[in-house]
Amino acid sequence: MSKSISKKIDLKIALSLLFFLLFLLFFQHSLLFAGEALCSNGHIENFEHGSINWSTGSITAKGKAAPLKENKNKLSSSIPGAANADAMKNLIDILKNIKIARQSVEEFVASNDDIMAQFENTISDVSAIKQYYTSDGALEIEVKTSMYGSFLQFILPHTIAQIPEIHSIKVSDEVLKQRGKYTGLVLDTRGLKFKPLLYPIIKNEYGEEIYSELYINREYAVQRGICQYSCDMEKAVADKRVGANPLVLKGLRIGDESNSIIINKSDAEKIEKIIERHSFFKECRVIIVID
Repeated sequence: MSKSISKKIDLKIALSLLFFLLFLLFFQHSLLFAGEALCSNGHIENFEHGSINWSTGSITAKGKAAPLKENKNKLSSSIPGAANADAMKNLIDILKNIKIARQSVEEFVASNDDIMAQFENTISDVSAIKQYYTSDGALEIEVKTSMYGSFLQFILPHTIAQIPEIHSIKVSDEVLKQRGKYTGLVLDTRGLKFKPLLYPIIKNEYGEEIYSELYINREYAVQRGICQYSCDMEKAVADKRVGANPLVLKGLRIGDESNSIIINKSDAEKIEKIIERHSFFKECRVIIVID
């Protein structure tokens, strides 16, 4: 083989490697950009027919209905009702997939027919946010509701009780920050593969509960959720939910039953010394940052 042919082959190999590396770089950047775009709207868990936004508590579901073949050229008045019924069915299915603590909503409501009926009655304030006809005459509709309110009131364990309010002078977050007081908790669980659920528990390394039903006021838990989830640390720290001076901690590992997050000994001791934790825990001023 001549030297000129050998050089041409080497050049082709080098160019091929260069293009491959450029493709990998572009692909990685595209994934990063897509991840940032997805996270900008909150932490979203997608399902076949809808999604849950764990940052806002909103749940969306899609439904579809098409005219019968023999009436394909006529828009039946029953189609909107059928599409809405399909969307509601899918919405209920999504809600059933939510994990409460150790069990899912579906496992909880399946234990009793009366509970199932009550569960379906809690799904209120559902609104249609999109509606359009496809080229084949089918109607697609998207509905939206919130997990906050009646749904959480029904689903959350009754052991999360109402804590009597103690009348005291309300101090602003900015004043608390100036006094060196903490106004909330941001717990970083990135890398631990923690999955969102309605009732997460924070524990120390000995299994003792740091944040649980003992410290939560049911009124706040129902109105805003026991915690908020975020996939952006910077946004979490700046979120008004945790106030002007949140305590930021790193999760150590996930508990054995996957419904708890373990923090290390020194962090647990630090929290125990913070008197104001009783106030911000009671108001569920907690954000968990996840992947």
